[in-house]
Amino acid sequence: MSVRQGFLRKAAAKAGKAMLPRTWKGKALLYGIPVLIVLALLDPVFGIVHKVFDLLGQVLRPALETAIGRIASTLLSLAALLWVTWRVFRRQFRSMRCHALLGRHFDATAALLAGDEVRARNLLKAICRRRRVKPEEYPWIVPDACLKLARLALEAHAPAEALLWVARCSDPKLPVELDRSRSQLRIAALAAHGNALPETAIAEARQACERHAEDPRLCSALRALLLAQGDLRGAAEAQIRVAQHAAPAAIRAEQETLCRDALTAGLQALREGDVDFAKKMQRATQKLPGPSAGLLQGEILVQRGDYRNAVRAFGETASPAGLDRIAELLRDRPGCVDPRELLACCPMQGTVLLVANELARLGQRDAALRAVRHAAEHLGPSPTVCLSLAETLEKLGEAGRGQALATAAAQRLLLAEPPADAPKSA
Repeated sequence: MSVRQGFLRKAAAKAGKAMLPRTWKGKALLYGIPVLIVLALLDPVFGIVHKVFDLLGQVLRPALETAIGRIASTLLSLAALLWVTWRVFRRQFRSMRCHALLGRHFDATAALLAGDEVRARNLLKAICRRRRVKPEEYPWIVPDACLKLARLALEAHAPAEALLWVARCSDPKLPVELDRSRSQLRIAALAAHGNALPETAIAEARQACERHAEDPRLCSALRALLLAQGDLRGAAEAQIRVAQHAAPAAIRAEQETLCRDALTAGLQALREGDVDFAKKMQRATQKLPGPSAGLLQGEILVQRGDYRNAVRAFGETASPAGLDRIAELLRDRPGCVDPRELLACCPMQGTVLLVANELARLGQRDAALRAVRHAAEHLGPSPTVCLSLAETLEKLGEAGRGQALATAAAQRLLLAEPPADAPKSA
């Protein structure tokens, strides 16, 4: 069946092709007849259009006979032409304006990178005046320009102007990056502004840190504001977040700052009786390098009255600060730790001085003298060693030798170079 249909279709096509005229006149006649038929059918419509134009001509003919009428007609025609052109090409015009604004933004950024702040500021201010133009590629171009102007104002030490530019970025639907920059600039401007209330700056910094918890700059700004108000606890908690989200290049320095802040805040909390906060600070610094965690743990144990474990915690830090704290504890609580356990708790050369002092306090003269000689031989005649040995010798009843050591220590502290006749042993 399909073979027959194909054969019939080819035969019909060949017959129709054979019937078509071969000259151009015949072809024009063949195609012109349908056109004439259509025009004949549309003759009433064309007649109506012709009558409308004729009516308009009769209405406008009196106006065109005078100079004022011709001028007015020309202006109206130009206005209509411009309106039609705008309606037809408005998307193209809008695209041209947006691309021009983007080009101006790129030029401003290039000027900032080149250090030409005057040109960059002028271009950015021109962008801020085009608030209705929003390119599809970057609809936040005006807020971005305002934030750049605020940053330039801060660099020029004009916090009031910076606050004005930040205030123009009031859109609550800003992208995360721009909102973070807006918060950073506003907090920095409030901190630099002399008349701003510190409580306002701190409250806004806390809100910004809640919205952008992973931004170390906001947390660092909050820490600085809290430190300025004397809030050591809040500053330490803010520094914890700074150390958690700091850049790899700055993480070591931020961790050291955290150790200092945590130790200071933890000691203050212990003085106020808040042991839980001190434990929190100890846990925050437990995995960080430095003696802060051990020192805090020792202070917590001292607060509980567990002096033996406190000495052990101080000794595990293996630091001069831990050794000094053990010495203070032995001075305040004599006999809280057996002298033989001191070296096991704090395996440092300086512990021998503490052992000698404790043996002298207990009246064990020979053992104390042996410890004194050992310390003098291994630690050297530093001012700290000399003063400690002098204290021990005074407890043993040898005030003269102790006075000589104290004098030598004072000389070493006053002179740039140690004297040649300083005693090296007891």
